[in-house]
Amino acid sequence: MEATLRSNWSHSAGKKAKALVAPQTPVSATLTSLWHTAIAGFHGEAINGRAIAATLVAILLFYALPAGLAIEARMAILVTLLCITGWTLTKLPDSLVAVTGALSLVVSGVLKEEHLYASLGSQLVWLLIAAFVIASVLKASGLMETIAVQLMRPFRSVPRLFYGLTLFIAATAFIIPSTSGRAALLLPVFLALASALPDPRLRKPLGLLFPSVILLSAGGSLIGAGAHLIAIDAMVRAGHAPLSFGGWIALALPFALLSSLAATALILGLFVPQELRQIRLDMQSIQTRPLDARQRRLAAGLMVVIALWVLEPLHGFGVAIVALAAAMVFITPVFTAKKPKDIFKGIEMELILFLTATVVLAEALNVSGADKWLAGAALGVLPAGMTGSLPVVTVFVAGIAIASHLFITSRSARAAVLIPALALPVAAFGHDMRLIVLVTVLGTGFCQTMMASAKPVSIFGQTEPAPFVQADLMRLAAPLMPLIAALLIAFALVVWPRQLGPASLPAPVATISVASPPVERLIQINEPLMQGAICTRSQLKTVMLAQIAERKMWAAGWWHVWNRLQRAGLPVERDAVKAIYRSENMVLLRNSSPELALASADRSAVLKARVACGMPTAK
Repeated sequence: MEATLRSNWSHSAGKKAKALVAPQTPVSATLTSLWHTAIAGFHGEAINGRAIAATLVAILLFYALPAGLAIEARMAILVTLLCITGWTLTKLPDSLVAVTGALSLVVSGVLKEEHLYASLGSQLVWLLIAAFVIASVLKASGLMETIAVQLMRPFRSVPRLFYGLTLFIAATAFIIPSTSGRAALLLPVFLALASALPDPRLRKPLGLLFPSVILLSAGGSLIGAGAHLIAIDAMVRAGHAPLSFGGWIALALPFALLSSLAATALILGLFVPQELRQIRLDMQSIQTRPLDARQRRLAAGLMVVIALWVLEPLHGFGVAIVALAAAMVFITPVFTAKKPKDIFKGIEMELILFLTATVVLAEALNVSGADKWLAGAALGVLPAGMTGSLPVVTVFVAGIAIASHLFITSRSARAAVLIPALALPVAAFGHDMRLIVLVTVLGTGFCQTMMASAKPVSIFGQTEPAPFVQADLMRLAAPLMPLIAALLIAFALVVWPRQLGPASLPAPVATISVASPPVERLIQINEPLMQGAICTRSQLKTVMLAQIAERKMWAAGWWHVWNRLQRAGLPVERDAVKAIYRSENMVLLRNSSPELALASADRSAVLKARVACGMPTAK
């Protein structure tokens, strides 16, 4: 009876949703599809009042958004909100929600089909596939358990054991491509060590140590989490050179190690009584075997692979190519006794589909201009003039990134939402984009507050007997969250700017000086690309408007406009573009603005302005 009522109610609700958006056929189909998904769930398991209420709010917001916001931008925001609802308030698989959202963006016309197909063919996907093959071979070999036990046997005190484990767990981030995969691989290590501890009270801090370090140390490796691959993809799409494997290590590993060691120190201080810290351990009781020939060859091969990743600038082969070559070598009988078909079963296709779908969601927010609007709305809470302050922006972004795990339980989903909707638009206010993205993606790595916040926490928390409960997580998170936030802000303000340096911002090809005649200022090109080129203020404004219209850069910020002009071949000073952008209030431009329509229509004027300003006409 209940199932019949539920079915009838869903059918009725679906009709109402369809009628609500009937005037817009593509959007109507998408909204109806997402509505049915949200309320029907996966075999009826996802229905709950909070999910239905959130879905209704998302659909109402679609019509409440400003009329000047393009239909594509509103659609991208709606799909993102519905995906967040599916990830947080339903039992639907994360991958199902993400792929449904990506398909909806194509059906509604926000993105073309090519965007969806291209995401599956990126080098990041191939890197993940190869990394999963390597991880499958590694798991089957038993190498990690053997090495871990042998490394921990010499330790005679609890603090030394815990700090040694911290470094060992952090090292696994360089060969295992996901935090959940590392948790599954390291669970036997935890069980073996826990059985050898002399006091049962040490099981709780040891159980808290493993997932905490797994999550925090993941930030030190490019393949440590799917969120990092989303960050690299965002950098490339924004026109910046991607960070190499070694470049990511140089920037993120010190922060990841310090965060992990800080968590270990807190666990020792909060959960290990003073008398247990002085107790003498006897880890020799753990039975272990010496490494066999295959395990030794595999260990040597892994060291070679990591070295090739780090030395990418020297040999020129990308991380994905090296990983694929290593995967093909490791599946041979020389390194493993498993059959290739069994090894390939270890590839987590669900995670790969989820990652590619979230990349599509992020691209939709960027292409439609929704990310700029969302960032403007978020930054609206800051006092006027504060958006240009790096300390204020860093604190603001770090706070949102660290707290986001309370609302979005997937790390990759947090990155997919926050990078295009917050990090990139914030960077448009004149901040280093790579720095803001680092703050965002590494901030999302903190997720130890609840059992449902991260899969490694659930994996270790659900072992029998349970080593810890929800109250223990809250007790650890209370001091750890502000500590991680302070460390992240310190790196963003002191360490990373020195590492990134001024080269992180594209340098102008030549300079343009701004004079100030009474009527119209002239912008003289000191080293023009064309002989006799001279660019007036109105001509530079025309070029800027044309570029904004062509690239759909409304509300992108003056720095992004200047950067795009530089890449198009116009040697213009930042101050000149900044002055015109702000004086003309171009931040309010939208795709429906008449200024942009005029700039696009009068092609002859645009061509003359480009020639006058020394910009190659082919651009």
